[in-house]
Amino acid sequence: MFDKRFYDFIYGSIHHHEYAENRAAELIKMYGTGPSLEIGCGCGILVDELRRQGAEAYGIDISEYAMSEACSEFVAQADAREIPFPDGRFDLVHSWAVFGYNDEKGTRQMIDEVNRVGRKQYHTIDFQQKMPYSHGYVFMKPRDWWDERIGNDA
Repeated sequence: MFDKRFYDFIYGSIHHHEYAENRAAELIKMYGTGPSLEIGCGCGILVDELRRQGAEAYGIDISEYAMSEACSEFVAQADAREIPFPDGRFDLVHSWAVFGYNDEKGTRQMIDEVNRVGRKQYHTIDFQQKMPYSHGYVFMKPRDWWDERIGNDA
């Protein structure tokens, strides 16, 4: 599912994330440079940028393709429903529009896992209802459903 075609459609290339510099600066300003984990990190552009700006950043992504194109040595292939780190390992766990790629059970597992490994959370939920691509979101709920389950810490 998260193959070259997917990344080319979403970003134009797996290595083309113009948001990384500003997003990294924003995360550091809000949460500091302590250990953080990005779930759904793709090839690790944001992880790499966070490290460039002085943060201790790591990332996981389920995609074999993303890991084959990794641009950071601090990323690993892993499923966010079973995060391979100990309880409380990270000051912050963050993501960008990742939760919508699961069914409800998978989403609940992800929420439990990010809360298990991270003391604080910052997750951006993409509320578009449908993407013009066959690998689009398979599960969406209204904003209030997400707000009840994902408490972002500012």
